[in-house]
Amino acid sequence: MVNTIDIIKDLVANLDLKLNVTSVVTVGTTYKLFTCNTYYLATQSKVTINAVVYTVVSLVDNEYIIVSGPSLPVKGVYSLPAPYFTHGTVKQANEELSMESDMFKKTPMVFLRRPFTEVFYNGQQSDERNVDLTLYFLTQADFEHWQIDSFDANAIKPMYNLMNAFIAMLNNNRYINKANISEFRVEEKIKFGIYVNDKGYENSIFNDTLSGVQLSLSLPIRKNYTCTC
Repeated sequence: MVNTIDIIKDLVANLDLKLNVTSVVTVGTTYKLFTCNTYYLATQSKVTINAVVYTVVSLVDNEYIIVSGPSLPVKGVYSLPAPYFTHGTVKQANEELSMESDMFKKTPMVFLRRPFTEVFYNGQQSDERNVDLTLYFLTQADFEHWQIDSFDANAIKPMYNLMNAFIAMLNNNRYINKANISEFRVEEKIKFGIYVNDKGYENSIFNDTLSGVQLSLSLPIRKNYTCTC
């Protein structure tokens, strides 16, 4: 029996994030890449095309990205790296993430909050277990300088895209009983880890400044899950 944490890690690692660049236009010293799915990309994101690294200068969600780089990119289909995965209590995750100073190595991330509840079945049904999960899809943010439009463009929308890719993957995974996923709940976390105390002051329980969305769902996992991790 595969541990639930390893299952979620495996699902995240196998997200199929294909950047389909349908055309490329030169704009001054930058390049405009048209694509119908920008996934988690945001300003300052890195994109590797044919072994060349480009930096995202700006973008319009699910329409195009404008990048800077040493040469003209060519149209085609390119794989984006899977997001970083971590798990634990919020305190544990904060301690682990604080050990890595390079934000680009740990964002975008999928954070599985622990503890979680599992129900296992002994009958003849195809499901082995049902797990109540809370997942956070998070990326770096600038709490000091960003206005709400910047949070939307650079964190909330990209993390919604990433979450939607995760949901689509669940719906196409033979080890997940999608028929038993009746609903899922989504909550924006504009300033993740920031809480307002009873005097109206903001307190932070996270060292990194992160923003994104929270996904809560009951995940029905079928028997004999085969992990590729």
